Amino acid sequence: MADLCERLRRWVVPFLTNEGADKNVVIVAHGDTIRALRIIIEGIDPARYNHLLINDDPYLDTSNCQIVQYASVNPSNPTDTRSQPTWVRSLCPAYKKAPANYDWQPINPPQYNNSELLQMSETYPRLIA
Repeated sequence: MADLCERLRRWVVPFLTNEGADKNVVIVAHGDTIRALRIIIEGIDPARYNHLLINDDPYLDTSNCQIVQYASVNPSNPTDTRSQPTWVRSLCPAYKKAPANYDWQPINPPQYNNSELLQMSETYPRLIA
């Protein structure tokens, strides 16, 4: 997943932030690619990603025909416009009761201070002693 995220950051994200910034963009892709884009766009850090996977949380589920939609205009207040996607919703028309169906919700990427980042980094094994 890390390699896929890196490839997308190199090739797809620049397109989205430059040429696609003021346009409606549709991306059709396989589940892992959609999941990787969600990690990037929503700022999902490795700890939260692992938590979602370990707990089998449906938030990142990607079913056939799944639609993940982002908006930079607040769905509740059209006068509230942002420079980047700030709201997300997920729909799966093929499965009416799909666990990953949810209405608009704000994207709240985490903000960490130095001690929180240090504590998080200490949960991973050192590669160089």
